[in-house]
Amino acid sequence: MGEPILPSAQVPVHLDGVAETERVLDAPLVVDGETFIVCCASMGNPHCIIFLDRQQGNRLAGLPLDEVPLSTLGARIERLPCFPAGTNVEFAALLGPNEIAVRVWERGAGATLACGTGACATMVVAALTGRVGQRTRVHLPGGPLDVEWREGATVKMRGPYAWVYDGAWRLA
Repeated sequence: MGEPILPSAQVPVHLDGVAETERVLDAPLVVDGETFIVCCASMGNPHCIIFLDRQQGNRLAGLPLDEVPLSTLGARIERLPCFPAGTNVEFAALLGPNEIAVRVWERGAGATLACGTGACATMVVAALTGRVGQRTRVHLPGGPLDVEWREGATVKMRGPYAWVYDGAWRLA
């Protein structure tokens, strides 16, 4: 999947108190007066990851992953001015030492069953913040992906695939 892009200016994300060369790891993001703790990374497209284990004093505190208001909160975060290119939004819950469950709001598309770049970005920031090791299973509604990464290396992802469409394009 390539190497993750971590400096805030390159993701891109602009948060108060975070220099353009710094990584956004467990930083506060204010959304309509409510503060969420976020991590940001790019895998060629921007991602804002919200781990439920670090949320305190907001509506996500103690909430199971399947009850996260994905379509309202994800859509709101996607379009915040601090994300000049928009952003994908991942909500993540730790399941074990090397397992994460993720729900994805994809910029311009909405809720999705799977997102390879989102799974990779989530695993990378989880590893950087000590939540997981170098190999992690990421559970998405569409199925699991196995992601492997160590700092300074490319991200490797493995998982099942299925052919979902066959068609032909008729030229006018």
